[in-house]
Amino acid sequence: MHVLPYRYFFMPYYFLAVLAITVHLARALHWLAQDRLSAGAMRIAKAVLVVSGLTAATLIVASFSGGLYDLTVPAKYLATFQ
Repeated sequence: MHVLPYRYFFMPYYFLAVLAITVHLARALHWLAQDRLSAGAMRIAKAVLVVSGLTAATLIVASFSGGLYDLTVPAKYLATFQ
């Protein structure tokens, strides 16, 4: 995610992929546990799953793009994209 035109594709791609997984897990939880949990507990459980997905997606994209630490890509690899 260090080459300018590709980051505009891969940053939302990874973010939305991780978010989609957790939203699908929240829907699966709703379908599987709707008889066992109250409406309030179900709402909280789904919110926790979605918020954890947002947090994980943000951390993954930040770490891949060098937002959490200094990340240097060798010029040899960057030359492939130029």
